[in-house]
Amino acid sequence: MKITIDGKQIELADKKTILEAAKENGITIPSLCDHERLSPFAGCRLCIVQIKGRKGFPPSCSTYAEEGMEIKTKTPSLQRLRKEILELILSEHPNACLICSERKRIVTSINLRSEKWEKQQVVCFVRTTGAVSFKMLWML
Repeated sequence: MKITIDGKQIELADKKTILEAAKENGITIPSLCDHERLSPFAGCRLCIVQIKGRKGFPPSCSTYAEEGMEIKTKTPSLQRLRKEILELILSEHPNACLICSERKRIVTSINLRSEKWEKQQVVCFVRTTGAVSFKMLWML
């Protein structure tokens, strides 16, 4: 099966999500809820993409690639939406922010620059052998 992501032609041998296909081909799509031990559930909505001929912005973590798909991951409208989604996530959960190892990467990749998100004491979700534990840490 052949698909195109950001102008790059990709050939897939197996059934894969758009996010998996992108990762395997060096294309970065921001995501928080994606984990190799979990089934895709599109919880964070940061991995939204645009697919030619389709309405809306489907999450790449739960949308499977189909023959001939043309996918865009870095349009101005996607970047704006991701920034708004991340701001909503952080505004609703100021004391339970992003997974420690993911926080700085996501905030930087979505270009969310604000003192509000730079330094704060938060409860971080730390993944351990399939379970989630809570730990108080200083970010950055």
